[in-house]
Amino acid sequence: MTGIDPETGEFAHLFHPRHDPWSHHFVVEGVYIIGLSATGRATVQVLDLNDVRRLELREQILKGADSD
Repeated sequence: MTGIDPETGEFAHLFHPRHDPWSHHFVVEGVYIIGLSATGRATVQVLDLNDVRRLELREQILKGADSD
């Protein structure tokens, strides 16, 4: 599967969790997932990983983890 890298406008393969090391393609900043590579950026965009609802859920999860 492919998507378009929003930085370059070119096609990029989407992240494959069995083949691609997560840390090569993404970093977490607060509740945001940031794509580091063309694969990461395309995956973030295609899967809408920083949708408002997902950000709210990650924030709740992080708050719950802080209280443990």
